[in-house]
Amino acid sequence: MNTLTPLKAPISVNFETTQVCNLRCSFCFSNSATHHHKNPPLERVKRIIDALAEAEVFEIRWFGGEFTSLRGWQEAVAYAFDKGFFMAFVSNGTLMTRESARFLSSCGVTGGAMSLHGPEKMHDQVVDVPGAFGKTIAGIRNCWEEDIGVTALFTPTQMNLHSLYDLARWLKENEVPITEIDIGRLCPSGEAVDGWDKRRLSLVDYRYLFQVMREVQRDFGLHAYMGDAFPLCALPYKDWGLVTGCWQGTGFGQISYTGELKSCSILGGSYGNILEIPLTEIWTERLKIMRSLDYLPRQCRLCPHFCGGGCSASRAGVTHYAPDEFIPKPEEESVLTLARRVPGLLNFYVRSTIDRWKTQRGNGQNAKPLPPLSAKPRLNCQFRIRQDLDGFIGFFKNRGILTFDETSARIFQLIDGRRSVEDIIVAIAGVEPSLDGLIRETVLTFLDSINRGEFLTFSD
Repeated sequence: MNTLTPLKAPISVNFETTQVCNLRCSFCFSNSATHHHKNPPLERVKRIIDALAEAEVFEIRWFGGEFTSLRGWQEAVAYAFDKGFFMAFVSNGTLMTRESARFLSSCGVTGGAMSLHGPEKMHDQVVDVPGAFGKTIAGIRNCWEEDIGVTALFTPTQMNLHSLYDLARWLKENEVPITEIDIGRLCPSGEAVDGWDKRRLSLVDYRYLFQVMREVQRDFGLHAYMGDAFPLCALPYKDWGLVTGCWQGTGFGQISYTGELKSCSILGGSYGNILEIPLTEIWTERLKIMRSLDYLPRQCRLCPHFCGGGCSASRAGVTHYAPDEFIPKPEEESVLTLARRVPGLLNFYVRSTIDRWKTQRGNGQNAKPLPPLSAKPRLNCQFRIRQDLDGFIGFFKNRGILTFDETSARIFQLIDGRRSVEDIIVAIAGVEPSLDGLIRETVLTFLDSINRGEFLTFSD
């Protein structure tokens, strides 16, 4: 039976610092298009940052509304930077001046995402603000000039469904510095609730989008992918690699400008307020039912290639968690729903076996042996490590997440570019006498694994 590994706190959070926005997207889950929101007091924003730091959250992704609409947003970002957070952002880009981009870069921000919902005419129609497209493109270029990479965010609707390819072509022809396009799910939340039956996209619509994603990669060299969760059993195996999945309720959370903690940016249900209850208490205790997976059909809980059951926010009327709109609820399961999965699973077993064989051959050909014991290793990225409920977990900027034991955590702290491999072995021997004759093998095996993962550089 599939399970979700609990953590004491999210690894990364979207911090919805304000619901204020200067655009009027018809699908906005913050209702920013039709509601007149006010900015929260900056002191409350700082108190929320303090609560996130106390829980040892690694990353804040500035979110909205439009986070640059928050009065004093630079002060909030600087405050979080001083607390040691890694940071990124999600923005519409229209207010991203060169000075704003330079400030973000000075606070360690190296990446973010900006919304582009089609070429100029289509985009401006979707966001209902003439001239928005040009301002977003200028914002992307401003970020690029300050060494901040930007991912384009494309939310498909009935209006712009067939605009993805044209957008990619325009970006390529006009040399806009975008290297990837993240396609999201249109969900029945906020502005999109009204008339949802007419607004919603069908499975056929999404399969068409996956086809376009491959065409964008082929024709323009732009990586286009599904940035939200999607049930893999509803797709052919060739599309599985285009789905990034979702960490909701495990490694990812959403914090509102009032301090409410949600497992998903789009769903409205709160699990508690981190200004009133410690985040770690909420995260470990109040999400247990969600992590039990009892809300998913048994076929999902037993699936050998568990994808999380797709996107909870895609199903109408949900506040916290639910199966994706394209898979059955537990009470709807039948032999027929299982039969529909069989072709995809058989395809998965055959293709994944071939892929693993190719990968194993490639790993053997591209092995990276460790240099001599006198070499001095250094991690080639910024990182933070925390002790979690079971062992340790590390956030490695622009590289990913690793879990490891106490000995490995000590080794990480010793990799500083000054100590040689032999020095690290001696240091571990001094604090881990219980390992006895296994110390050298333990250290070398661990260093070899992260070296093959290209986390290390060496000097003489």
